Amino acid sequence: MKWESTEGGRLRAPRGDRAPHAGVRVTRIALLLGGAALFAWLLTQAELAAVLTQVAAVGVAGFALLLAVYAVEFLCDAFAWQLTLDGTPRTARWTARLYAVRLAGECWNVLTPLGGIGGEPVKALILKRRYGLPFTASGASLVLAKTANVLSLVAFLAVGFIVMSDDPRIPAEARTLSGVGLGLLSVGIGAFWLVQRLRLGSLLASRAARRHPRLTRALTAMQDLDRRLVTFYSTSPGRLALVLALGMANWMLGALGVWLTLTLMGVPATFQDAWIIEAVAQMVRAATFFIPASLGAQDGAVMLIAGAITGDAGSGLAVALLRRARELVWILAGLAASARLTAGAPLTRGTLRAGD
Repeated sequence: MKWESTEGGRLRAPRGDRAPHAGVRVTRIALLLGGAALFAWLLTQAELAAVLTQVAAVGVAGFALLLAVYAVEFLCDAFAWQLTLDGTPRTARWTARLYAVRLAGECWNVLTPLGGIGGEPVKALILKRRYGLPFTASGASLVLAKTANVLSLVAFLAVGFIVMSDDPRIPAEARTLSGVGLGLLSVGIGAFWLVQRLRLGSLLASRAARRHPRLTRALTAMQDLDRRLVTFYSTSPGRLALVLALGMANWMLGALGVWLTLTLMGVPATFQDAWIIEAVAQMVRAATFFIPASLGAQDGAVMLIAGAITGDAGSGLAVALLRRARELVWILAGLAASARLTAGAPLTRGTLRAGD
């Protein structure tokens, strides 16, 4: 999709691309309404007054602390992304820029039913439009960052599953489903990694280009993308290890956020308990990628697993509500960042050199 510029320099889609296909739009609305209905039903399954009392116990300062932890999670991801992005200096200024770009893209990852990749084109377009980075470079970095993020998630979930398997409070059905989900996710990310290492994308594009010569340009782009991926894996093991470590730190900070939430509510919990809750929440979110923000599904999972651990389903629902409140703040911040980054004239190379 080629984007246009308005008279004020704002980035926008061309007229023919602004309205999504009717079937896609209807499906998206139906999924969102289904998730909202499930979320509403969850609210009826607990004593709402008691739940709101627990939420209120966190207080403004406590909620600000939860937002601060979430901000550090984003910083880990932004720095990990920076390590995969060639052509940009490793400076604090560029870390801040990528933080803002990631913030803009992630709100669309949450809002669209595309398995956490709906915002990736937005990030690439902003980097191209705002900073002049070619799509091949930004595309390779986004694939690398997403792969490392999911690989570290598998490790995080594996630890959670091991801890969960010895916890008598967790129902046997939940342990079984978690094991199956972890196995499927591991196979999926393993296959995705092999596609990159073996350059299967280029192979398929080459065959398609032989039948359809008009795809030659797309083949060149795919070959360049595959070359960048393989080069990074082969020549930058240190950077790859650091990116994976930052990914693991990100997920662990998520568990820290759950532990802080329970503690601020006055609910006794260990960090191990919080790890299990966060692992289940992330696994369900990955499994229900087709629902925007996994609305309802993730909340139900948090309510059930936290309720099993704490002995109070209301506490689980309070945790889920606070997660949603935090997420809403971040979505609004992402929309603001998106509006700012896509407005105005792009930065020139001279401006970038002076700013670096």
